This record gives sequence, C-alpha cells and structure tokens, in this order.
Amino acid sequence: MLKSASRKIRKLFEQPVNKAIDTVAGIFANMDQVSADDMTLLAMVKAVLPAEPENMEKAFSRIRSRLERQSFSDRKISNLLEVLRQVAPGTPAKTVEVLKKRSKEEQLQFVENLLALSLDADEYRSEALALTREVAL
Repeated sequence: MLKSASRKIRKLFEQPVNKAIDTVAGIFANMDQVSADDMTLLAMVKAVLPAEPENMEKAFSRIRSRLERQSFSDRKISNLLEVLRQVAPGTPAKTVEVLKKRSKEEQLQFVENLLALSLDADEYRSEALALTREVAL
C-alpha cells in the first residue's frame, strides 16, 4: 500500500499545473450557471490560490489563458472568474461533504488538482498544502 501511495504521489508531482487548471476548468465546461456544490468546489480552489493580490492575479491570468485555449466563450470565462473572485475561500469540511457525492476518481482528481494548484506559486505555501491535506483525508 505504501509503495502504491508513493507511486501516486510521484505521478502527481510530475503532472503540470496546467493540467490542474484544465481539470478545474473542465468541471464547468458544460454549464452556464454554477450549482451550490460547484460553488463549494470553487471556494476550495480559491482557498489554495495565493493570498497576495499580485500572485492571485497571476493565477487568474493563467486560468483565463487555459479557458481561452479550451474555447470557452468570453462570457463564460468572465462569469467563472467573477465567481472565483467573489467567492470566499472554502473550507475542507464543506468540500469533503460535496466530494462524497462524487465518484472516487473525481475525488482523487480534485485532490490532485488542489495539490498542483497549491504548489503553483514557485514557493512552498504551507497553508495551501495543509488545506489540501485536510481535503485528502
């Protein structure tokens, strides 16, 4: 079991942050409105993004670029980013409640993406990693 977990963690660190952003964007690809559950997931994404305004703007810029490459309409991109800007950072407890409704694969993918986003500021951000760990447990 430990070997399997170690292999999964190694794979996780090898995946690019862009994949994490792609997956987060993919959650909202086919919807024009954000459900309450999706809002909870977005709030958790917000919680692991850098808190400093300059770094958060860089993260939003990367997310916008990834959405544009996925052929999202300008309206949808603006809507998603506006929701992400306005939503208060989420909590692991609420996120876990929502994730329990999803498949194990979706749960794992979301946690992997949170971890990738937590590491996406060229610095070690212990707060973001701690939040991701709580969701993973």
